[in-house]
Amino acid sequence: MQAKSLFMSSLVALATLACSVSANAATYLLRLDGVADHTPYCYWEPYFPCNGTTPVHVQSEWTGLMTIVLDTSAEGTFGGSDVTSMSLNANGGSFSFPIADYGYFAEISVLDGRVTSMDAGIPLNLPDDNFTVFGIRGLSAEFNDFGTHHYGSTYYAGTLTPIPEPDELALVVAGLLTLVARKVRNRRLHEQPSDTP
Repeated sequence: MQAKSLFMSSLVALATLACSVSANAATYLLRLDGVADHTPYCYWEPYFPCNGTTPVHVQSEWTGLMTIVLDTSAEGTFGGSDVTSMSLNANGGSFSFPIADYGYFAEISVLDGRVTSMDAGIPLNLPDDNFTVFGIRGLSAEFNDFGTHHYGSTYYAGTLTPIPEPDELALVVAGLLTLVARKVRNRRLHEQPSDTP
């Protein structure tokens, strides 16, 4: 009986701890918009434009979504130990890992429920043993894919823009729906036929 009671109280304590940790954690989303500037190897990449043996730079969009999870929902400037995870889903340089495994995150600043600045150097292992560092300064992001023997380098540079918190976005949507409902109601009131002949 005591073992069962101890087991149940342990479960309650773990559930309480899990709730308090998740209640204090905060997730932040940032949209990435930038440019990928590729310098082709003319001999190995004939499908890219070259002026004789001089490569012509090819630029394309670099876009994605960054997700950062902090172990606190407070505002302020925090160290790398407060960042529990970080991921980038992009058309170049995607990654996802717990920051605790990498000691390169210097600081992150949060104000009004948004990430306002970061200072980070995140190691990336790209295909073909191509190692580089994904750098973030302020809200600017960049990294250089040095290419391989048969493929030229690509320099990525972009800006991270905070996306409103889901709660804030829900309030905006609710406000818009209220305005639409009010407009529809007013229109119906003005369109009702009068009862007097």
